[in-house]
Amino acid sequence: MTCVRVAQWGGKHIVYMPIYVAQHLGYFKDQGLNLELYHAGNDDLIYAEVVSGKAHFGIGDPTFVAHGSLKGDDTKVIAAIVNRGAAWGYTHHPEIHPITCADDCVGLRFGTYPAPSTTHALLANIKASQPRRLRTMEIIEASIGELSPLLAREQVDVIIEVEPMISMAEHQGMRVVFSAQDLYPPMLYTGVTARSDYLHGNPEVAQRFVSAIQEGLTTCHREPEVLLSVAQSIFPAVPDSCMSSAIERMLSIRTWPEQALIQASSWHNALKLREDLGQLEPLPDAASLLEQQFAYRAITTGV
Repeated sequence: MTCVRVAQWGGKHIVYMPIYVAQHLGYFKDQGLNLELYHAGNDDLIYAEVVSGKAHFGIGDPTFVAHGSLKGDDTKVIAAIVNRGAAWGYTHHPEIHPITCADDCVGLRFGTYPAPSTTHALLANIKASQPRRLRTMEIIEASIGELSPLLAREQVDVIIEVEPMISMAEHQGMRVVFSAQDLYPPMLYTGVTARSDYLHGNPEVAQRFVSAIQEGLTTCHREPEVLLSVAQSIFPAVPDSCMSSAIERMLSIRTWPEQALIQASSWHNALKLREDLGQLEPLPDAASLLEQQFAYRAITTGV
């Protein structure tokens, strides 16, 4: 068995279910891989783990590959994990109406993960779209696990979170009033990153890793009952009804792509988000940062 170290954003979140399904059902082991999955912090820290060589693969915001390329790093994005806006917002304030456009954010205080997380970037992009009109919109950062208290202490009006926290909040009487899916087009929110020298020196390991992920993606879409069962076993503290709602919500917007192959439009939209915020310079050849051979082979040959 070949050991692969994989750094992921945050703690365990069901947004990464394709990975967990592949691990739980033995897809990585079937490929001869012993997966060492660990939490390494925010998206920038995930990228740092990959660049340093501490992690063979990173699971997080793939746009940091573009940031790194401007500094001379040689890293690639090799697979897609999350392709739709898997972030929602909830509140206990009855007067807050569903947020369907930037104007609806006037005067609201949003609690979210710290910059440079993707959820923070989404909110910052909304605020930057109308700087004068949205001057009273606030973005308040809190670490993972510390968002809900902000709402209880009336320090924010809306919490931006991921599942299953959204469904659990609904179970407690909260209202969902924001969906990133409603305000943003499909984009590559989460991808698999790796150093080019590792890919060149270990192409068979990379292939087996991506092939296992593809199996996980396929199971998520074709066997939702298996997906739910795995989620319930991995997150036993989450009530079954909440987990069922969470999985249903994510499948309904097609959070996970059916294929690990990265769509050009999704990659473009992810980069544009950061460019619009002034966090990334436009790249002359952004497609060169994608290494698609592993995902393509996994899809076409099943290897």
